[in-house]
Amino acid sequence: MRVALGLFALAAACDHSPSGPYPQVLNQDEGPVLASPHVVPILWSRDPMIGSLEGFLQALVGSRYWTEVTGEYGVSALRFDTGVILGDPPPATITFDSVRSFIVDSIAAGRLPPVDDQTIYTLLYPIETTAAGGCTQFGGYHEEIARPGDVSIVYAVIVRCPATGDLSSLDLATSFLSHELIEAATDPYVRTQPAFDAVAPEFFYWAIRAGGAELTDMCYLLGKDRLQRFVGPYLVQRSWSNREAAAGHEPCVPVP
Repeated sequence: MRVALGLFALAAACDHSPSGPYPQVLNQDEGPVLASPHVVPILWSRDPMIGSLEGFLQALVGSRYWTEVTGEYGVSALRFDTGVILGDPPPATITFDSVRSFIVDSIAAGRLPPVDDQTIYTLLYPIETTAAGGCTQFGGYHEEIARPGDVSIVYAVIVRCPATGDLSSLDLATSFLSHELIEAATDPYVRTQPAFDAVAPEFFYWAIRAGGAELTDMCYLLGKDRLQRFVGPYLVQRSWSNREAAAGHEPCVPVP
């Protein structure tokens, strides 16, 4: 979702599996996907979870999970570089605009690798960084910075949330991260060329109840069942399969 509601979505109150007939998630604007997405994680040196987050990304690369949730949409294997570790103190607070300015300025200054048409800059803020609505209304989001005449900047933001119930802070981070990377790869250009982010009008109520019509949003109707440990010990989110939906099968994959 462009602003992912994470575990805190209103739709999470619908703690049961949806039933058919199932909609298709449409690429109404014929926007491109990222055929070979390249994740550039951005972290802060004082973050004690750097090793765990990089371990998750290493496990995600080449995983059956990633192939199953993205392959039918024209997305191939994920690529991952060792994280960009910033020695500066992390910001105390972030806003939509401050994140965008940080990315643009950091690329211009050479602190981040150059932009290409497959890059997803992925900002993994430590727990001391707060955002208005973070961890109550959303756990992350993905966005586009359009640059007329040049390649757009695609990025994802993950806020760090404290443990809740039987889910650790790492569980929350990896589940949000899997959500945003799937959607950034299958709907990268949300401002200029949206891709898989819509349903037909007769199924619009699905998107309303789910809190969005991007692929991973559509599985929020599963409630807690959407969260599974499909990548080693790491918690990830299930995502919508048009192929399975068309066959009348459970549309959220992988199926446990």
